[in-house]
Amino acid sequence: MNILRDGAAMRQLSTLFNEGATGAVTDGQLLERFATRRGEASEDAFAALVERHGPVVLRLCRSVLRDEHEAQDAFQATFLVLAQKAESLWVRDSLGPWIHSVAYRVASCARAAAIRRRRHARRHGELAAGRLAVYQDEDQGDLEAVVHEEIDRLPEHFRAPLVLCDLEGCSHEQAARHLGWPVGTVKSRQARGRQRLRDRLIRRGLAPSPAMALGAALMPKMAVPPALMKSTANLATICAGADSARVAVLAREVLTIMFLQSLKLKVLMPSGSADWIRTPNPGGSSDWAARPQGRPRSGRRMESRS
Repeated sequence: MNILRDGAAMRQLSTLFNEGATGAVTDGQLLERFATRRGEASEDAFAALVERHGPVVLRLCRSVLRDEHEAQDAFQATFLVLAQKAESLWVRDSLGPWIHSVAYRVASCARAAAIRRRRHARRHGELAAGRLAVYQDEDQGDLEAVVHEEIDRLPEHFRAPLVLCDLEGCSHEQAARHLGWPVGTVKSRQARGRQRLRDRLIRRGLAPSPAMALGAALMPKMAVPPALMKSTANLATICAGADSARVAVLAREVLTIMFLQSLKLKVLMPSGSADWIRTPNPGGSSDWAARPQGRPRSGRRMESRS
């Protein structure tokens, strides 16, 4: 028994020595490790990404869908998209802004599908009863869901500091390191992003302060149920499938949307413009991302938020 325990401890020490503590590496490094390694190193890297970003993703899914089972399906589908895009995705430091946008797109698709199912079921029942009611729009979200929607619609240079600082709780210094910006730039763009968010909420008939609006989407961070965390982390080894058919359908739908956006971009992009590529995110805003030339084959190919 001691030999078995010693063997397991030695394997853990070996992994720690060769791979490093996951808490000390960036999202980009974890993504690289997941995409290029095999076995425990790859699985642990993906699990670390789920643990880091899971609370924000789950809160977003719950706020948009307001149904626990559908929210958990959207949560898993978000990370299934990440697993399937890992080999082509490139991030500087943090996945936060990208995964927030993907999560909102997944949750929106799930909400639209749920509304269609409910309307169909009700309409079918009323037709059978000889009557047909006129329904009000069911697509009205509460403040938290609207805040996530409007954050997703902000330009990238305003959206990124809001996601990192206000949703994920990073300090200005940490966000500056993630984004490669001066600290003063992070602070000013965060303030301007908050003001834009407030203006958009006012136009929709809501007039909270930016802090109140963001507070609705923030603290306290909700813990991801351990069983959901484990099953989602297992997507690293079953990337082609999922526990729920609905999860796989959601992931495929969002991947198709992302592919079509990328294809449209390539058609519209003039030939020879290989240095700078505008890559729209799943939620509609966009950023400018440099595609390094002459990068070694083992490096990360740029496909930022496409």
